[in-house]
Amino acid sequence: MQKFWSPVALLITSLVSPLIAQERVAAWNRIKPYFQPPAELQNDLGEYRSPLLFADGTSAKSADDWARRRVEIRDEWMSRLGQWPPFI
Repeated sequence: MQKFWSPVALLITSLVSPLIAQERVAAWNRIKPYFQPPAELQNDLGEYRSPLLFADGTSAKSADDWARRRVEIRDEWMSRLGQWPPFI
């Protein structure tokens, strides 16, 4: 019985796998348009400011700048919401 089921399972898997892969691709293609903002809003940030701008208005242009900006963002966040509780 084992000798029969191994090839059958392999055959079924090899036939079904491409169908599952095709369905995954189809699903991603259906939601792909929602990963980008609509054309009319693409360059409109509204009243939001870029996270790359420091509080003094200068721009983060390097990885080191971004590391400093992340600290600045975190510090502002913590000053508004308070410190996180200790981990359990």
